[in-house]
Amino acid sequence: MNELKDFQKIVIKFPRFLKEAFFNDFKYTVIAAGRQTGKTYNACIWLMINLLQKPNSKGLWVDVTQSNLDRYVERYFISIFKDLWKNFNYNKQYKTLKLFNGSVIDFRSAERSENMEGFNYDFVVLNEAGLILKKSSLWYNTILPMTKNAIVKIIGTPKGRNTFFNLFYLNSPDWKSYKFSAYDSPYWNKEALDKIKLEVPELVFNQEFLAEFQEQESTVFKNYVNCLENYSTPVEPVDGKKYYAGVDLAKHSDFTVISILDETGKQVYFERFNQLDYSFQKFKILQAIQKYSAYCVIDLSGAGTAVYDDLKQVLGHKLIGFTFSGMSKKELIEDLILAFENKKIILPKGNEVQNSELETFSFEISRHGNIIYGAPDGFHDDCVIALALANHCLSENFVKIEIDKEFILSFNFIRKYEKLKRRGIINNNSFNSSSFIYEPRKL
Repeated sequence: MNELKDFQKIVIKFPRFLKEAFFNDFKYTVIAAGRQTGKTYNACIWLMINLLQKPNSKGLWVDVTQSNLDRYVERYFISIFKDLWKNFNYNKQYKTLKLFNGSVIDFRSAERSENMEGFNYDFVVLNEAGLILKKSSLWYNTILPMTKNAIVKIIGTPKGRNTFFNLFYLNSPDWKSYKFSAYDSPYWNKEALDKIKLEVPELVFNQEFLAEFQEQESTVFKNYVNCLENYSTPVEPVDGKKYYAGVDLAKHSDFTVISILDETGKQVYFERFNQLDYSFQKFKILQAIQKYSAYCVIDLSGAGTAVYDDLKQVLGHKLIGFTFSGMSKKELIEDLILAFENKKIILPKGNEVQNSELETFSFEISRHGNIIYGAPDGFHDDCVIALALANHCLSENFVKIEIDKEFILSFNFIRKYEKLKRRGIINNNSFNSSSFIYEPRKL
């Protein structure tokens, strides 16, 4: 067969330090590895090699979210096996890859575990195990019963001490565990890692780069559960109270979220919707802000400027635009972290969508050692950003000041303006023809 000739021509290079972990005689192998050590790339190779060598076999690849699956197929499977790809058939709708020898890979997500129950497999990969095994039921109730005849690789970077941790330290003849730090990987150099080590918290470096299971994980808002109370939103406005709102506008497949806090930090209003029509978004935002007569900070990213311009005509100085940058987002999130740690925020316990985002919101460390906050791939963080903007609005203690044109032209003001603009507190739209209305953090 021409397909077999093509397969025989492909040279697979497997890194020496990972070879034993993937090619051993154990039924279950757990691999805890630091960031960018090649674990996912080489798990793809291991799975494909076995399926190509064993006709009519069945493989299962489990990942974090449904939206990740096509990305992994494109970035790993197609990229590595591009010379063979013409002989394969990938069905995007059903997330199934059929090989020329009758073997099949089912790609499934942890968020839709019900779609994978009831099947048996020969080879299984659980990718990002630190994330997907936060729910123990995924392993014990869904995947384990399907591995009766399978060889299983469970790979990931540790994320606290969850089921991934338990399986790593499982003492059983069928199980073998391996740990690789970023220092073990040829994809890193020691100088870059040493630099990062000096610039990030010890707990972060030990978990993300040394692959150590920490008692605390990289969840950002560790104290949010202590700020949950039994009540529901909306809470009706009270005369004389001040209210502060944050709005994160929908982008592509995201959601628009409106979050309003009272002067004590208690969340009194929450709304989340994914209708992208600007008129609808503006109507819902205006309706909520006017009901509470709230000050509001709104995200200016993407179409945010157009929405801001229209709302500004109605809300005037009560509406503030926020420009996101790497630095301004970092400050925004760290202010919210402090608010939770000091219990200055109160949230309804029953808001599962918001609580889920706070639980999964995480951070990454760039190769330059910078902390980058955000949701993991495939997750949303709209609720988190809206809440952070509302907290920003509350903590800034806004005061209205009118500054005339002559002061705008002064050198000292321009220097201060540029600094504040870089931080996202003000923007070019803050000016009008006669005066500038600025609502600063400190006078």
